Amino acid sequence: MSLADRIKYEGESTTLDFKKSFYSPARRADLISDVMAMANAATKDDRYIIFGVKLDTDGTKTFYPLEAFPDPAEIEQLVLQNIEPAVHVEFSPFEFEGHALAYLRIHRCNDQPYLMKKDYSPLTQGMGKIRKGTITLPLLRADMDRIFQAKSQSQDLREFIKIQWNCEHPSKEICVRRQQPAQLPSKLEADKIQRYINNLKRIENEKNNHTSAMDGMSYHHKFMSNFAKQNESLLALSRSITNLGLPGYGESRDPYQGMTMDELKAKLDNVTKDFEDEDIYYIYSELGEILNLQIHNDGPCYLDDALVILTIPRKAGLMVASEIPRRPSRRRGPLDLDYIHSPHQILDQLGYPSVEAIGDEITVKAHLNRVRNGVITESFEKPLRVVLAPQGATDPIPIRVKLVARGLESPFEDVLFLLPVGP
Repeated sequence: MSLADRIKYEGESTTLDFKKSFYSPARRADLISDVMAMANAATKDDRYIIFGVKLDTDGTKTFYPLEAFPDPAEIEQLVLQNIEPAVHVEFSPFEFEGHALAYLRIHRCNDQPYLMKKDYSPLTQGMGKIRKGTITLPLLRADMDRIFQAKSQSQDLREFIKIQWNCEHPSKEICVRRQQPAQLPSKLEADKIQRYINNLKRIENEKNNHTSAMDGMSYHHKFMSNFAKQNESLLALSRSITNLGLPGYGESRDPYQGMTMDELKAKLDNVTKDFEDEDIYYIYSELGEILNLQIHNDGPCYLDDALVILTIPRKAGLMVASEIPRRPSRRRGPLDLDYIHSPHQILDQLGYPSVEAIGDEITVKAHLNRVRNGVITESFEKPLRVVLAPQGATDPIPIRVKLVARGLESPFEDVLFLLPVGP
Protein backbone atom coordinates (compact mmCIF):
# COMPACT_ATOMS: atom_id res chain seq x y z
CA MET A 1 0.00 0.00 0.00
CA SER A 2 1.30 3.45 -0.91
CA LEU A 3 1.93 6.07 1.73
CA ALA A 4 -0.91 8.20 0.29
CA ASP A 5 -3.35 5.29 0.68
CA ARG A 6 -2.21 4.68 4.23
CA ILE A 7 -2.84 8.33 5.11
CA LYS A 8 -6.23 8.19 3.44
CA TYR A 9 -7.53 4.86 4.74
CA GLU A 10 -5.54 3.83 7.85
CA GLY A 11 -5.43 4.99 11.41
CA GLU A 12 -2.50 4.98 13.78
CA SER A 13 -0.78 1.64 14.34
CA THR A 14 2.52 0.07 15.27
CA THR A 15 4.03 1.35 12.01
CA LEU A 16 2.09 4.59 11.50
CA ASP A 17 1.83 7.69 13.64
CA PHE A 18 0.36 11.17 12.93
CA LYS A 19 1.66 14.45 14.33
CA LYS A 20 0.00 17.87 13.96
CA SER A 21 3.41 19.53 13.69
CA PHE A 22 7.08 18.71 13.85
CA TYR A 23 8.85 18.41 17.20
CA SER A 24 9.83 21.75 18.68
CA PRO A 25 13.40 22.16 20.00
CA ALA A 26 12.04 21.62 23.54
CA ARG A 27 10.58 18.25 22.48
CA ARG A 28 13.69 16.73 20.95
CA ALA A 29 13.62 13.99 23.63
CA ASP A 30 10.15 13.00 22.35
CA LEU A 31 11.57 12.69 18.83
CA ILE A 32 14.34 10.40 20.08
CA SER A 33 11.87 8.34 22.14
CA ASP A 34 9.40 7.90 19.26
CA VAL A 35 12.10 6.89 16.78
CA MET A 36 13.59 4.36 19.25
CA ALA A 37 10.14 2.94 20.07
CA MET A 38 9.24 2.44 16.42
CA ALA A 39 12.65 0.96 15.64
CA ASN A 40 12.08 -1.67 18.37
CA ALA A 41 8.55 -2.51 17.19
CA ALA A 42 7.81 -6.17 16.41
CA THR A 43 7.50 -5.75 12.65
CA LYS A 44 9.65 -5.97 9.55
CA ASP A 45 7.77 -3.20 7.75
CA ASP A 46 8.93 0.40 7.38
CA ARG A 47 7.62 2.75 10.07
CA TYR A 48 6.31 6.25 9.32
CA ILE A 49 5.63 9.38 11.37
CA ILE A 50 3.51 11.78 9.27
CA PHE A 51 3.70 15.48 10.16
CA GLY A 52 0.85 17.93 9.39
CA VAL A 53 -1.99 15.50 10.18
CA LYS A 54 -4.11 15.24 13.33
CA LEU A 55 -6.16 12.12 13.95
CA ASP A 56 -9.41 13.07 15.66
CA THR A 57 -11.20 10.90 18.19
CA ASP A 58 -13.85 9.96 15.65
CA GLY A 59 -11.17 8.66 13.27
CA THR A 60 -11.29 11.58 10.86
CA LYS A 61 -8.13 13.42 9.90
CA THR A 62 -7.51 17.14 9.97
CA PHE A 63 -4.65 18.54 7.94
CA TYR A 64 -2.32 21.30 9.14
CA PRO A 65 0.00 22.10 6.25
CA LEU A 66 3.60 22.75 7.31
CA GLU A 67 5.10 26.14 6.56
CA ALA A 68 8.72 25.27 7.37
CA PHE A 69 10.75 22.08 7.42
CA PRO A 70 13.70 21.12 9.64
CA ASP A 71 17.07 20.20 8.19
CA PRO A 72 17.05 16.40 7.52
CA ALA A 73 20.77 16.23 8.38
CA GLU A 74 20.10 17.62 11.87
CA ILE A 75 17.44 14.96 12.48
CA GLU A 76 19.74 12.15 11.32
CA GLN A 77 22.56 13.52 13.48
CA LEU A 78 20.33 13.75 16.55
CA VAL A 79 19.22 10.13 16.14
CA LEU A 80 22.73 8.87 15.40
CA GLN A 81 24.24 10.58 18.46
CA ASN A 82 21.67 9.27 20.93
CA ILE A 83 20.51 5.80 19.83
CA GLU A 84 22.60 2.67 19.43
CA PRO A 85 23.04 0.77 17.26
CA ALA A 86 22.48 3.18 14.40
CA VAL A 87 18.88 3.66 13.29
CA HIS A 88 18.21 4.36 9.63
CA VAL A 89 15.91 7.39 9.27
CA GLU A 90 14.79 9.42 6.28
CA PHE A 91 13.03 12.81 6.54
CA SER A 92 11.30 14.25 3.48
CA PRO A 93 8.56 16.82 2.69
CA PHE A 94 5.79 15.71 0.33
CA GLU A 95 2.38 16.88 -0.87
CA PHE A 96 -0.88 15.08 -0.20
CA GLU A 97 -4.10 16.32 -1.79
CA GLY A 98 -2.76 19.87 -1.85
CA HIS A 99 -1.43 19.78 1.71
CA ALA A 100 2.26 20.35 2.48
CA LEU A 101 3.18 17.45 4.76
CA ALA A 102 6.39 15.59 5.74
CA TYR A 103 7.28 12.11 6.81
CA LEU A 104 9.99 10.56 8.93
CA ARG A 105 10.67 7.06 7.72
CA ILE A 106 12.31 4.57 10.11
CA HIS A 107 13.50 1.53 8.16
CA ARG A 108 15.93 -1.42 8.01
CA CYS A 109 15.47 -2.03 11.73
CA ASN A 110 17.26 -5.39 11.70
CA ASP A 111 19.63 -4.85 14.62
CA GLN A 112 17.28 -4.64 17.60
CA PRO A 113 17.29 -3.83 20.46
CA TYR A 114 17.85 -0.09 20.07
CA LEU A 115 18.79 1.68 23.30
CA MET A 116 19.87 5.10 24.52
CA LYS A 117 23.55 5.65 23.89
CA LYS A 118 23.78 8.43 26.49
CA ASP A 119 21.63 10.58 28.74
CA TYR A 120 19.25 13.01 27.06
CA SER A 121 16.91 14.26 29.75
CA PRO A 122 14.56 12.76 30.70
CA LEU A 123 15.88 9.73 28.79
CA THR A 124 18.83 7.92 30.39
CA GLN A 125 21.67 5.81 29.03
CA GLY A 126 20.65 2.18 28.39
CA MET A 127 16.92 2.96 28.39
CA GLY A 128 14.77 1.34 25.73
CA LYS A 129 11.30 2.13 24.33
CA ILE A 130 8.98 0.08 22.13
CA ARG A 131 5.83 0.91 20.21
CA LYS A 132 2.91 -1.48 20.53
CA GLY A 133 -0.15 -0.50 18.61
CA THR A 134 -0.64 3.23 19.18
CA ILE A 135 1.28 3.62 22.44
CA THR A 136 4.92 3.81 23.47
CA LEU A 137 6.03 1.60 26.38
CA PRO A 138 9.28 0.83 28.23
CA LEU A 139 11.30 -2.01 26.70
CA LEU A 140 10.97 -4.96 29.10
CA ARG A 141 12.77 -8.28 29.57
CA ALA A 142 10.01 -10.10 27.68
CA ASP A 143 10.55 -7.76 24.74
CA MET A 144 14.29 -8.44 24.84
CA ASP A 145 13.66 -12.21 24.87
CA ARG A 146 11.40 -11.88 21.86
CA ILE A 147 13.99 -9.80 20.03
CA PHE A 148 16.84 -12.23 20.68
CA GLN A 149 14.67 -15.22 19.80
CA ALA A 150 13.79 -13.59 16.50
CA LYS A 151 17.43 -12.81 15.83
CA SER A 152 18.48 -16.37 16.56
CA GLN A 153 15.93 -17.67 14.07
CA SER A 154 17.10 -15.30 11.37
CA GLN A 155 20.81 -15.93 11.88
CA ASP A 156 22.88 -19.06 11.50
CA LEU A 157 24.19 -19.17 15.05
CA ARG A 158 26.65 -21.93 14.20
CA GLU A 159 29.04 -19.30 12.89
CA PHE A 160 29.32 -17.94 16.44
CA ILE A 161 30.18 -21.34 18.00
CA LYS A 162 33.68 -22.64 18.67
CA ILE A 163 34.53 -25.86 20.54
CA GLN A 164 38.05 -26.66 21.75
CA TRP A 165 39.84 -28.93 24.17
CA ASN A 166 39.85 -27.39 27.62
CA CYS A 167 43.55 -27.20 28.51
CA GLU A 168 46.23 -24.65 29.38
CA HIS A 169 46.33 -23.45 25.77
CA PRO A 170 42.88 -24.34 24.35
CA SER A 171 42.93 -25.58 20.78
CA LYS A 172 41.43 -28.23 18.53
CA GLU A 173 44.38 -30.55 19.27
CA ILE A 174 45.60 -32.04 22.53
CA CYS A 175 48.33 -34.58 23.31
CA VAL A 176 47.61 -37.91 25.00
CA ARG A 177 50.28 -40.29 26.29
CA ARG A 178 50.53 -43.77 24.85
CA GLN A 179 50.93 -45.94 27.92
CA GLN A 180 53.70 -48.45 28.49
CA PRO A 181 52.66 -52.04 29.30
CA ALA A 182 52.01 -52.19 33.03
CA GLN A 183 51.33 -54.95 35.54
CA LEU A 184 47.75 -54.60 36.66
CA PRO A 185 46.74 -55.26 40.29
CA SER A 186 45.10 -58.52 39.19
CA LYS A 187 48.41 -59.69 37.68
CA LEU A 188 50.33 -58.79 40.83
CA GLU A 189 47.75 -60.62 42.91
CA ALA A 190 47.90 -63.63 40.59
CA ASP A 191 51.69 -63.74 41.00
CA LYS A 192 51.24 -63.66 44.76
CA ILE A 193 48.73 -66.54 44.69
CA GLN A 194 51.04 -68.52 42.41
CA ARG A 195 53.87 -68.13 44.92
CA TYR A 196 51.58 -69.58 47.60
CA ILE A 197 50.74 -72.47 45.29
CA ASN A 198 54.40 -73.11 44.45
CA ASN A 199 55.43 -73.09 48.09
CA LEU A 200 52.53 -75.34 49.03
CA LYS A 201 53.61 -77.81 46.35
CA ARG A 202 57.13 -77.71 47.71
CA ILE A 203 55.90 -78.37 51.26
CA GLU A 204 53.75 -81.27 50.04
CA ASN A 205 56.72 -82.76 48.22
CA GLU A 206 58.88 -82.41 51.30
CA LYS A 207 56.19 -84.01 53.44
CA ASN A 208 55.75 -86.92 51.05
CA ASN A 209 59.51 -87.56 50.87
CA HIS A 210 59.88 -87.28 54.63
CA THR A 211 62.76 -84.91 54.08
CA SER A 212 61.33 -81.95 55.83
CA ALA A 213 63.54 -80.42 58.47
CA MET A 214 60.54 -78.93 60.24
CA ASP A 215 59.26 -82.00 62.12
CA GLY A 216 56.80 -81.25 64.89
CA MET A 217 55.42 -78.14 63.24
CA SER A 218 51.88 -77.98 61.83
CA TYR A 219 51.39 -78.35 58.11
CA HIS A 220 50.37 -74.75 57.55
CA HIS A 221 52.90 -73.48 60.04
CA LYS A 222 55.61 -75.18 58.00
CA PHE A 223 54.28 -73.59 54.83
CA MET A 224 54.05 -70.07 56.27
CA SER A 225 57.46 -70.26 57.90
CA ASN A 226 59.09 -71.35 54.68
CA PHE A 227 57.15 -68.79 52.64
CA ALA A 228 57.96 -65.98 55.07
CA LYS A 229 61.68 -66.64 54.88
CA GLN A 230 61.65 -66.26 51.12
CA ASN A 231 59.05 -63.50 50.89
CA GLU A 232 59.42 -61.36 54.02
CA SER A 233 59.10 -58.11 52.08
CA LEU A 234 56.03 -59.37 50.19
CA LEU A 235 54.29 -60.39 53.42
CA ALA A 236 55.07 -57.03 55.00
CA LEU A 237 53.52 -55.29 52.01
CA SER A 238 50.52 -57.60 52.14
CA ARG A 239 49.94 -56.80 55.82
CA SER A 240 50.15 -53.06 55.18
CA ILE A 241 47.53 -53.34 52.43
CA THR A 242 45.06 -55.73 54.06
CA ASN A 243 45.39 -54.63 57.66
CA LEU A 244 42.82 -51.82 57.49
CA GLY A 245 41.43 -52.97 60.81
CA LEU A 246 37.87 -53.60 61.97
CA PRO A 247 36.74 -52.53 65.46
CA GLY A 248 37.18 -55.29 67.99
CA TYR A 249 39.07 -57.67 65.74
CA GLY A 250 42.64 -56.54 66.01
CA GLU A 251 44.89 -57.17 63.01
CA SER A 252 43.61 -58.61 59.75
CA ARG A 253 45.21 -61.78 58.50
CA ASP A 254 46.64 -62.62 55.09
CA PRO A 255 43.68 -63.62 52.90
CA TYR A 256 45.42 -66.75 51.58
CA GLN A 257 46.75 -68.00 54.92
CA GLY A 258 45.41 -71.46 55.68
CA MET A 259 43.93 -72.08 52.21
CA THR A 260 44.14 -75.49 50.57
CA MET A 261 45.61 -76.08 47.15
CA ASP A 262 42.12 -76.27 45.57
CA GLU A 263 41.10 -73.01 47.24
CA LEU A 264 44.22 -71.25 46.03
CA LYS A 265 43.70 -72.52 42.48
CA ALA A 266 40.09 -71.31 42.57
CA LYS A 267 41.30 -67.87 43.69
CA LEU A 268 43.84 -67.88 40.86
CA ASP A 269 41.15 -68.74 38.30
CA ASN A 270 38.94 -65.90 39.50
CA VAL A 271 41.58 -63.28 40.24
CA THR A 272 40.87 -61.23 37.10
CA LYS A 273 37.18 -61.01 37.97
CA ASP A 274 37.80 -60.47 41.69
CA PHE A 275 40.23 -57.61 41.02
CA GLU A 276 38.33 -56.01 38.16
CA ASP A 277 37.58 -52.87 40.20
CA GLU A 278 41.26 -52.54 41.17
CA ASP A 279 42.33 -52.93 37.53
CA ILE A 280 39.84 -50.36 36.26
CA TYR A 281 40.78 -47.89 38.97
CA TYR A 282 44.48 -48.35 38.26
CA ILE A 283 44.06 -48.00 34.49
CA TYR A 284 42.03 -44.81 34.53
CA SER A 285 43.29 -43.14 37.73
CA GLU A 286 46.98 -43.98 37.53
CA LEU A 287 47.56 -44.28 33.78
CA GLY A 288 44.67 -42.30 32.32
CA GLU A 289 44.06 -38.71 31.33
CA ILE A 290 41.10 -36.41 31.90
CA LEU A 291 39.54 -34.55 28.98
CA ASN A 292 36.99 -31.77 28.78
CA LEU A 293 35.75 -29.37 26.13
CA GLN A 294 35.07 -25.66 26.28
CA ILE A 295 32.29 -24.13 24.24
CA HIS A 296 32.54 -20.52 23.07
CA ASN A 297 29.20 -18.94 22.18
CA ASP A 298 29.85 -15.50 20.71
CA GLY A 299 26.32 -15.20 19.33
CA PRO A 300 23.60 -12.77 20.41
CA CYS A 301 21.67 -15.19 22.64
CA TYR A 302 21.81 -18.23 24.90
CA LEU A 303 21.53 -21.77 23.53
CA ASP A 304 19.06 -23.77 25.63
CA ASP A 305 18.55 -27.54 25.96
CA ALA A 306 22.02 -28.21 24.57
CA LEU A 307 23.47 -31.67 23.94
CA VAL A 308 27.17 -32.32 23.28
CA ILE A 309 28.07 -35.54 21.44
CA LEU A 310 31.59 -36.92 20.92
CA THR A 311 32.23 -39.81 18.53
CA ILE A 312 35.49 -41.71 19.05
CA PRO A 313 36.84 -44.49 16.77
CA ARG A 314 37.37 -47.70 18.78
CA LYS A 315 40.13 -48.97 16.50
CA ALA A 316 42.36 -46.14 17.69
CA GLY A 317 43.01 -48.06 20.91
CA LEU A 318 41.51 -45.32 23.06
CA MET A 319 39.72 -46.66 26.12
CA VAL A 320 37.02 -44.48 27.67
CA ALA A 321 35.74 -44.98 31.21
CA SER A 322 31.97 -45.48 31.41
CA GLU A 323 31.99 -43.91 34.89
CA ILE A 324 34.42 -42.27 37.29
CA PRO A 325 36.58 -45.16 38.58
CA ARG A 326 35.89 -45.90 42.22
CA ARG A 327 38.77 -46.51 44.59
CA PRO A 328 38.16 -50.07 45.83
CA SER A 329 38.14 -50.49 49.60
CA ARG A 330 39.15 -54.12 50.08
CA ARG A 331 38.84 -55.16 53.70
CA ARG A 332 39.47 -58.77 54.49
CA GLY A 333 39.18 -60.24 57.91
CA PRO A 334 36.66 -62.00 60.13
CA LEU A 335 33.74 -60.26 58.37
CA ASP A 336 35.22 -60.59 54.85
CA LEU A 337 33.89 -57.24 53.63
CA ASP A 338 35.26 -57.21 50.10
CA TYR A 339 34.17 -53.81 48.75
CA ILE A 340 32.81 -50.81 50.54
CA HIS A 341 31.71 -47.83 48.40
CA SER A 342 30.89 -44.70 50.36
CA PRO A 343 27.95 -42.41 49.48
CA HIS A 344 30.55 -39.84 48.40
CA GLN A 345 31.84 -42.23 45.72
CA ILE A 346 28.31 -42.70 44.42
CA LEU A 347 27.63 -38.96 44.33
CA ASP A 348 30.89 -38.48 42.44
CA GLN A 349 29.27 -40.15 39.43
CA LEU A 350 26.74 -37.35 39.04
CA GLY A 351 27.70 -35.05 36.20
CA TYR A 352 29.85 -37.62 34.38
CA PRO A 353 28.88 -37.92 30.70
CA SER A 354 27.19 -41.05 29.37
CA VAL A 355 29.50 -43.40 27.44
CA GLU A 356 28.26 -46.09 25.07
CA ALA A 357 30.11 -48.38 22.67
CA ILE A 358 28.17 -48.76 19.42
CA GLY A 359 29.77 -50.82 16.67
CA ASP A 360 33.18 -49.41 15.81
CA GLU A 361 32.60 -46.18 17.73
CA ILE A 362 32.35 -44.90 21.27
CA THR A 363 29.69 -42.25 21.79
CA VAL A 364 29.94 -39.75 24.63
CA LYS A 365 26.97 -37.51 25.48
CA ALA A 366 26.40 -34.70 27.95
CA HIS A 367 23.32 -32.53 28.45
CA LEU A 368 23.67 -28.83 29.22
CA ASN A 369 20.74 -26.73 30.36
CA ARG A 370 22.14 -23.60 28.76
CA VAL A 371 25.19 -22.45 26.83
CA ARG A 372 25.51 -18.78 27.70
CA ASN A 373 26.79 -16.26 25.24
CA GLY A 374 29.89 -14.25 26.02
CA VAL A 375 31.29 -16.79 28.50
CA ILE A 376 33.08 -20.15 28.25
CA THR A 377 31.00 -23.25 29.05
CA GLU A 378 32.60 -26.59 29.96
CA SER A 379 30.83 -29.45 28.20
CA PHE A 380 31.30 -32.03 30.98
CA GLU A 381 30.56 -31.31 34.63
CA LYS A 382 32.95 -34.17 35.46
CA PRO A 383 35.83 -34.60 32.95
CA LEU A 384 36.04 -37.67 30.73
CA ARG A 385 38.57 -40.38 31.72
CA VAL A 386 40.52 -41.94 28.84
CA VAL A 387 43.57 -44.15 28.32
CA LEU A 388 45.53 -44.71 25.11
CA ALA A 389 46.65 -48.34 25.07
CA PRO A 390 50.32 -49.24 24.39
CA GLN A 391 49.33 -50.65 20.99
CA GLY A 392 47.10 -47.64 20.26
CA ALA A 393 47.23 -45.29 17.31
CA THR A 394 50.37 -43.38 16.43
CA ASP A 395 48.69 -40.95 14.05
CA PRO A 396 46.31 -38.14 15.14
CA ILE A 397 42.97 -39.52 16.29
CA PRO A 398 39.96 -37.63 14.87
CA ILE A 399 37.17 -36.97 17.38
CA ARG A 400 33.89 -35.78 15.89
CA VAL A 401 32.01 -33.28 18.05
CA LYS A 402 28.41 -32.21 17.62
CA LEU A 403 26.39 -29.57 19.46
CA VAL A 404 22.59 -29.73 19.29
CA ALA A 405 20.55 -26.96 20.92
CA ARG A 406 17.28 -25.11 20.74
CA GLY A 407 17.98 -22.06 18.59
CA LEU A 408 20.29 -23.87 16.17
CA GLU A 409 18.53 -24.69 12.92
CA SER A 410 20.96 -27.58 12.44
CA PRO A 411 23.68 -29.05 14.69
CA PHE A 412 27.10 -27.44 14.96
CA GLU A 413 29.71 -30.02 13.91
CA ASP A 414 33.48 -30.01 13.95
CA VAL A 415 36.46 -32.37 14.26
CA LEU A 416 38.98 -32.26 17.11
CA PHE A 417 42.18 -34.30 17.34
CA LEU A 418 44.06 -36.32 19.95
CA LEU A 419 47.80 -36.42 19.27
CA PRO A 420 49.44 -39.63 20.59
CA VAL A 421 52.83 -39.08 22.22
CA GLY A 422 55.34 -41.43 23.81
CA PRO A 423 57.03 -44.62 22.68
